[in-house]
Amino acid sequence: MVFMVIGVIGALVLLLSLVIGDIGDVDFGHDWDFGADLFSIAALAGFAGAFGFGAALVESLTGQTWLGVLAGVLVGAVIAWLVARLTRALKTGGTAGTVRTSNLVGLEGVVLSSIPAGGFGEVRIRAHGQQLKLNARSEAALETGQRVWVSGVVSPTAVEVRDSDPLDSAFAPGAIES
Repeated sequence: MVFMVIGVIGALVLLLSLVIGDIGDVDFGHDWDFGADLFSIAALAGFAGAFGFGAALVESLTGQTWLGVLAGVLVGAVIAWLVARLTRALKTGGTAGTVRTSNLVGLEGVVLSSIPAGGFGEVRIRAHGQQLKLNARSEAALETGQRVWVSGVVSPTAVEVRDSDPLDSAFAPGAIES
């Protein structure tokens, strides 16, 4: 019965920590490879829950408390490690596909609304599989439908663009005279 209570409390704390977040996580300030995630509230609660239920199951099957405790520790350690890996992946995995305007320099796009010389218009740029519609500034006038490339970043929502055709012709064979 004691093992079941430990298991239920561990499972409730794990559920609560996943819903509320990692408030009060322990950080020991070490440089070990497994990091502080192994000692997070979620991992410790996962250990307690798995320990309690695993120990209760083995004890009820064998009638041996020491065997239940041993099985509970082993199952709890595995579950704590899995929970730590899962929470680390959830915390750090969300930025891989994030598109930032600073990463757009050099990409090609298309003018959506005409850009007057020195003024602003709109362009569409495809980055990381996402279509982005941004404000764009250009030194030369650019017409709707014209292909451009991003030459700089003006702000988080605006980029500097240039016509892609003059660049293509400037680097064509025989374009540079000696």
